[in-house]
Amino acid sequence: MSSKNKHCGLPFFIFLFLICLLSIHLLPSPCQGLAEKESAGRIPDALIEENQHPLSEPPLPDSETEPPIPSVETETEHTYRFSNPNEPPDRFEKPPLDTPKPRPLGYYDYKFYKSFGGFGTGNGYFERPVDIAVDNDDNIYVCDMEAGKIQIFDSEGSYDEEWYRLSIRNDEIFNQPDTMDEPAALCVDYKERVGRTFIYVADTKNNRILQFNRDGELITPEGEEIEDSGQWQKMTDTNDQLWGEFGSRAGEFHHPNDMAVDRYDNLYVLDSRNFRIQCFDDEGRFKFEWGGFGSGPGSFLKPTRIAYDPSRFGNIWVIDSKDGRLHKFDLDGDFTRAYIPKDKENNPLPNPTDLSFDTQGFIYLTDHTLNKVFKYNNDVEFIQSWGEKGSGPGQFKGPRGIVVDSEDRILVVDSGNYRIQIFTHF
Repeated sequence: MSSKNKHCGLPFFIFLFLICLLSIHLLPSPCQGLAEKESAGRIPDALIEENQHPLSEPPLPDSETEPPIPSVETETEHTYRFSNPNEPPDRFEKPPLDTPKPRPLGYYDYKFYKSFGGFGTGNGYFERPVDIAVDNDDNIYVCDMEAGKIQIFDSEGSYDEEWYRLSIRNDEIFNQPDTMDEPAALCVDYKERVGRTFIYVADTKNNRILQFNRDGELITPEGEEIEDSGQWQKMTDTNDQLWGEFGSRAGEFHHPNDMAVDRYDNLYVLDSRNFRIQCFDDEGRFKFEWGGFGSGPGSFLKPTRIAYDPSRFGNIWVIDSKDGRLHKFDLDGDFTRAYIPKDKENNPLPNPTDLSFDTQGFIYLTDHTLNKVFKYNNDVEFIQSWGEKGSGPGQFKGPRGIVVDSEDRILVVDSGNYRIQIFTHF
């Protein structure tokens, strides 16, 4: 190569080098472009603090700053939240809603159906109704203590007839065969072996038990029927043909207050002031007794009512109004357990007054002080109650007797309002 060509190539390489240097200064660097790109897409700090950017999502809050869950009133059944907002949402929890607790077994919406009666001395009226019973046809029997009589109504409360009107009020004739002195209770027994219905009445102040057939004829302990002697049946035999007399020996009574009949036609008499229960067969023959004064198991302080549970449980129950206990016995009189019935707030009832059972073994109890009806299961666990003081439908003034008929209607003696109230459920 000639020296001339060598000198011509050198300036060309110098020129190319200068062009590369100039390109480096004029073109932006990759790092600078990336920084400017990030700067262009960054949300201003002011907007981040105020959380106003339309595309922004609020950061997941810490547990200390997590906003409170909305109140129950603002929740809907479709509102859910994570169990822990700082953990992956592997499960969901439904917020608590103000929903009612499940109703206990045996709960029904009892509604007032009708009432009948009123104060007076005429047919279908009452002076002091205290107890009630029904027969297999749901005929209603009401014991009027003040009037000394039993009145009978059909299942809808229409008056049918009455027995033993006490027409003479004189201490000299009390305890005579032709009167009843303050009868306190009655019960009905359908005897399958003879196919007939019999009604037992506790003639309390006369310290005896009276047994009638469905026609109102008095039955002696030997099973003989006393003849009809007028508009009302009159007992014309001597007192020793009747069940009981005053005393404390077997078969004697001191203020018999209530009765119950079991499936075998045995009659259990609450001999209240002797603090015992006496058991008789259906012919009036004494079988056995149990009880005694005291607060121990199977003893009584003030026994007031007795009932038989016709369900599969088949026990005898006794109310002791002195301490508010319910005593449960088997059919041999062996003590099983004592309960204290309580209200919805778990407070003991102040004055349990009478009790009855339905065919499923549920217990219905009146309270004379609270003016309510209570329903319990067979372990005396509260199910429901209804009623309040007053004279309107579903209100009470000193409720006493109670019974359940074959249609599971609840019949209550609203004693202070001189009427019978009937409740049903749908």
